[in-house]
Amino acid sequence: MREVGDAILHYLRKVRPQSRHPEVFLTLKHPHQPLSGGGFGTIVRKRMRRLGLKLHIYGPHSLRHACATHLLSEGFSLKEIGDHLGHVSPVATQMYTKVDLASLREVGEFDLRWLAYTQDSAHRATRSTHVEI
Repeated sequence: MREVGDAILHYLRKVRPQSRHPEVFLTLKHPHQPLSGGGFGTIVRKRMRRLGLKLHIYGPHSLRHACATHLLSEGFSLKEIGDHLGHVSPVATQMYTKVDLASLREVGEFDLRWLAYTQDSAHRATRSTHVEI
C-alpha cells in the first residue's frame, strides 16, 4: 500500500536513528539495536492497550487476524488473503474462514430439507437415472 511505503520512507529518512545495523527498525534507546520480534510485540501490545481496545489477545497477531477478517468480509478470496499475509500454505489462511460469522449465519439459514434422504427418494433417483441399453 502506498501509505505504508510512504510511512516507512519517512521513518528511514527522518526518524530512524543513525546506526551501523542494516535492519529497518531499531530500538529507541541508545545503543540502538535491531528491534526483536518480542520487542515489536511489546510495543504493539502497549499501544493497543493505551488506545483502550478491548480484545481477547493483544499484539501483532491480532492485527494480522483483524486484517484477514476484514479482507474476507470484503469478498477477497482465501488465496488473495494468504498472498497478502505472506502465507506459504493455503491451510494457514483457512483458519480465518471460521470467523466469518455473517457468512456462517447465512449458510446456517439454508433450507436443506430437500436433501433429506429416504428410501423412496433413493429409489426414485436410481430409477430416473437408469438408462436401458
